[in-house]
Amino acid sequence: MNKLETILVGMKKAAAEIMVIAGMVILLIYILDAMVGEGETGFLPMTAEERGRTFGTSSMILFFVSFGVGYKERSLLLTSILIAGGVLMGTSVLVASAMAEGGLSEAPAAFIAVIIVGYIIMALGILRVISGKDKK
Repeated sequence: MNKLETILVGMKKAAAEIMVIAGMVILLIYILDAMVGEGETGFLPMTAEERGRTFGTSSMILFFVSFGVGYKERSLLLTSILIAGGVLMGTSVLVASAMAEGGLSEAPAAFIAVIIVGYIIMALGILRVISGKDKK
């Protein structure tokens, strides 16, 4: 591998890690705002629907793009955050839906979709572990 290829590989890994960190930060802001707002406006001046559309979708996209960009790269950071982010996304919506009036049986289809996407993101991280991409 020549010097240019080495630099490009390092840039892909760094880009993937930056994206996955940004996705996790956005997801954490979303969850904190939802906890503060309890279904209403939290510390961000947005409704629950706007918050989900803006922060939830952004974090999902960043997780998937970071997986794609860093697919062939070895990165423990990328792997760990994909698993943690997927678990956090899926479980937080699952618990919120279960605690809501009517429980999971009356959860909107969008909530079920977010739960599934969250666990798919977690599975992508596990796939990286199985394929040995979780090494430094």
